[in-house]
This record gives sequence, structure tokens and C-alpha cells, in this order.
Amino acid sequence: MNKQFNFPPYYNFPRIRNLISFDIFEKIILDKSGSKISNYALDLQKNCAKLRHLLSKEDILLIQELYKNHFDKSVKYFSELAETIKYLYAVSVMHKKIRTNLTIKPLAKYLFNKEITMFQNFKTFYNSIIEIFDFLYKKFPDILPKRSKTEIHNEKLYSSLIGSRIKLYLIKNLYNGKFCKSGKGECPECKKEGFKINTNISRLKALEFHHTTDEKEQKYSTTVLYELFNENRDNPLFLENLIKSMESKKITLICANHHDIISSKYYNFFRHLISWKYLPNIFPNKIQYLSPELIHTLIKISINAYPITKNLNSKQKAYVKLSIISLLKRKYIIETLYGESCQICGEFNTIEHLVSFHFNHMDETKKTLIASDLFKSEEITCSEIVSKLDQERGGYLCNNCHTVFHRSSYYDLLENVYIDENVMEKVSKDHTNVKQNFKLVYSSVLIKDPFKLSKRLSGNFEKYLIAIDKLSKTGGIITNKILANALGVKSPKIVAQFFDRNDFLKQFIRISRENRITEYELTKKGFKALSLMNYFKKYYSSR
Repeated sequence: MNKQFNFPPYYNFPRIRNLISFDIFEKIILDKSGSKISNYALDLQKNCAKLRHLLSKEDILLIQELYKNHFDKSVKYFSELAETIKYLYAVSVMHKKIRTNLTIKPLAKYLFNKEITMFQNFKTFYNSIIEIFDFLYKKFPDILPKRSKTEIHNEKLYSSLIGSRIKLYLIKNLYNGKFCKSGKGECPECKKEGFKINTNISRLKALEFHHTTDEKEQKYSTTVLYELFNENRDNPLFLENLIKSMESKKITLICANHHDIISSKYYNFFRHLISWKYLPNIFPNKIQYLSPELIHTLIKISINAYPITKNLNSKQKAYVKLSIISLLKRKYIIETLYGESCQICGEFNTIEHLVSFHFNHMDETKKTLIASDLFKSEEITCSEIVSKLDQERGGYLCNNCHTVFHRSSYYDLLENVYIDENVMEKVSKDHTNVKQNFKLVYSSVLIKDPFKLSKRLSGNFEKYLIAIDKLSKTGGIITNKILANALGVKSPKIVAQFFDRNDFLKQFIRISRENRITEYELTKKGFKALSLMNYFKKYYSSR
């Protein structure tokens, strides 16, 4: 034999390689862990003669001569061939389970980057794996998936496809299919609320996995699922192990909207104030009907009464207050322009699901600002926000519908994600409906500035109303001096100056001056304001 040939020899070797691959594959099927092929290259030298059922006498002699004259290279080549088959088996099993065709190129790249090359350049190595797979598929069609004849060259699309198929598999198999009834991927909260549009597997991107425990969250997005798949390409039991891990962490399925709600701490703390629902009939039916000063005071009272926030420092309380104000602005803008429900699905509303509403740009490439950033300053008004959003060409819709709007960029891929034609029909109709019915934010004379303060409030507004109310119950006249004593203020002049600096107080407190004596009493608005303060103080202190 000529010792100068390139390794491995090309004459008849692809056939020998395929037959040995068959032997390796059979051993892996029996073992599944792949442990029996870890020493395959060394075992082959010793037991080559035992492969007479597969190889000809000439094939066996060639292999024996290779080991004799090129021992190190032979061990390396057949070890790498065994590793390649091991990975090929594992990814094939996973592709078969998630019901998608196997794309060879990503696997070839993965192995090549691990320096498993079988002495070949990438193109030859890639073609070798295709040849091996096609040979094995004829022998094991029940174990191996079909091979994709059209390779996906875009790594991002491939990762989205695999991540999405794994996500579908998990939805259908977690807790023995608890979240997938009649082919639907059901968010338990949507189901509880009787929703129909948002309890369908066709909105796969809007379905998310959520930790129900306090454990630090591992997001099982399609991107993360692909990364986990990539890290476990050699483990055919990866999907089963993943399900066990997720179930042990008490992972649940939930839609993007309800996930937003669960994750929004301050919205959940102060939802009663923000939603302004189920209040006594004596109060206005919308918070924006109150004066800005009273709104800000009610927010401050609620924060100071709520056990979780009352002991925060001033900086932290200011942040909580800003969070509440920003949510009230978003609610007011959405309701004024669109009404209380999502403009597309109509199932989610601003009363119960406010934080699930997102601003969506018609064209993401022309986005000049992030809408949520406009709400991070207490100074910017609702009319100014709408004016800026008008220029952005976008509008508000719930997060679930938002995920549907941006399907265009990967729409063709969905035919590989959704194997069921009936589901693809729903996907297509849903996408068309969202695109056709989406309405933009527009500058409108209806948008006012109900949360804009005429001037900064001191913390005395509430104290003055409470003091005047208490004093009025004694039946006496309330003067500057009497009010100053009740408040513990040193000089009556300070009381007078407080009212002179805050004209808005005149709607809550009637001020009369006769014979150089100033008298105070609460107006009807003053009594209602005080009732609101007491109501929210009592409500949040009892939480």
C-alpha cells in the first residue's frame, strides 16, 4: 500500500465510511448515552474482523493497513466519525420529536467549530455528513427525520425555527399537555377571563413561560430554547430533561399580556387607584375629572399608606409616584384616542390590563424614539407626548396583538413552524386582521393635560383640609390664628401666605374676610376631596 496517499483514502472509502457509520449508529441506538462508542476507534482496530456482515474482506484489510501505517490519524478519523454520528443521532432524535426536518449545515458548522473535521475542509465535511445521513435514513426511516433539501443559510431564521418548534413541543407536553387542549395553547388567565382570540396556538410568539416561584427567572424564549438546544446537541434526552427541569421549577404558560401584568410591581400595588374602578358612587367616574393637585395628593397619600412603600426614602417614593403618573397618562391617552379596549382584539382593556398596552411603530426602521421614554419625566404633558407620538407613525395595541403585527419579517418561516394547515390559516387571518385594523396615534384637540400641576404642592394640602374639617366640627369660627395653633405653625401669617400662594385651594376651601378677620370653611369640593383622601388612606393602609 502506498504510504504517501492523503488520509483518508478516497478509493471506495465513502462506502466503507457509511457502513461503519451504520455500525456506530446501531450501537448508539442500543446504548442511547453514546458511552459504548467513546472508544470505538480503538475497538475498531481490535475487532475489525467482526464487521464481516457489513464489510468485504478487502474493506477490512484496508482498515487494518490504515491502523498499521497511520495509527494516530486512524484513531483520530474514526473517533471523529463516531462523534459525528453521535451528534447526528441526538439532533435527529430531537428533530423527530419536534416534528421538523433536519438541516445539516448548522450541525456541520457546530462540529467543525469543535474541530471535528475528519481531515476535511468544511465543504467536503458538510457533504460527507449529508451522504452519511442519506445512507442512514434509508436504513432507519422511523428513527431519523427527513432532511431539509433546501438548507437555511440564515442562522437567525434557523434558530427561530428550532426555538419555535421546541416551544410548541413544550406547550404540548408540559404537565402532560395541561396547557394544550384541543390544539390550543391556552394562557390560564386568558381562559379564566373567557377570551377566545388570545387562547390560540396561532399566537405562539405571544405565549411565554413564567416562573411561579421566587427563583431568579430563566426566560425560556425561542432564542434561549435554541441556545439550550445548541448546548445539548449530543443529548438525545435533552427535551425530556428540559421538561423535568421546567416542571420542577413550577414553570407555567402565560400570554405576553398577563406576563406584563404579573411583572409590573407598582401597577399591581396601586391598580385600584390607577384603574379608578369600583369606587363609591359619590366620587367622579374618571380620575382625570379631579384637579391635578388632588390627583398628585391622592398618589402621595396612597404611597405613604401602603405598607410596602410607606417606609421607602423620598427618592424611592418619588420614583413610585412617577411610575403611577406615567401609567395614568398612558391610560388617559389610550382611552381618549381608542376607548378602553385593545383596538385589535377587543379582549384586553385599560381597566384591568393597562400595562399590557404597547406602542407599536408601523415601520420599526423609522423609529426615532422609544415611546415609554416619553413618560419618564413628570414634566412632559399628555398633549406633548401625543404630539411626539403622532410624528412616530405608530399606535397603541395590546402586547399579544403587537407580536402578531411584526410577523411579516418571518412570515414564510411560519409554514415550517406550524405544520397544521388549519393553524396556518388562522395565523394568516389573524395577521391580516391586525395589519388592516391598526390605527395610529394622532394629535387631537381631545387630548388635554389633566395631570399637569399649576405649581409644586407642599405636603400641607392634606393637613390643611383635615385641620379645617376637624375645627369645623367644634362649631367655632376658623381664623388664621386658630388654624395656625391646630397645625402647630408659629405664626398666623404663614397660614395666610400658604393660601395666597395656592389659588387652586379656593375650590376646596372657602375664604371670607370681614372686619380684617379671615375665616375658613370647606366647600363641597373640599369635603369630597377629603373623603377621597380618607378613602385611599384607609384602602391602602389595610392592604
